[in-house]
Amino acid sequence: MAVPVAAILLYGLWIWGYFSWHWEDSATRKAIYAEAQVLMHMPPGKDLVLIPAPPGEGPSDIYQPRRVPKAIESLKPFSVDIEKDGVWIPTRHYFDDESGYFVPRDKAFDPRRKGIGSWEPIGDGVWWYHLS
Repeated sequence: MAVPVAAILLYGLWIWGYFSWHWEDSATRKAIYAEAQVLMHMPPGKDLVLIPAPPGEGPSDIYQPRRVPKAIESLKPFSVDIEKDGVWIPTRHYFDDESGYFVPRDKAFDPRRKGIGSWEPIGDGVWWYHLS
């Protein structure tokens, strides 16, 4: 009986860690916000380009390092999407679920009003989101 309980607890901790948000330090959040502001000068719908990884080097897609700003790149995002409402930085995918960071174009914008997913303001104009 102890083995199944331990396995369930370990699985629960993994799920909690997988879907929990990051509490980046204030300097990192400010850098993410500043870099997102620069990216917002690109037209909406202009996403940073993914290029195929060489065979045997991990994930099927990697970033061109020169195209992704340093603080945003440190988050290890799957993509960086510049949209009309802001910059989306997804960092986790699990089937139909997606989690990551969001920087709205307007600081007064509250994405919780969209009525989809869960949102947490983590400070300095940066939000953590989870969509399922």
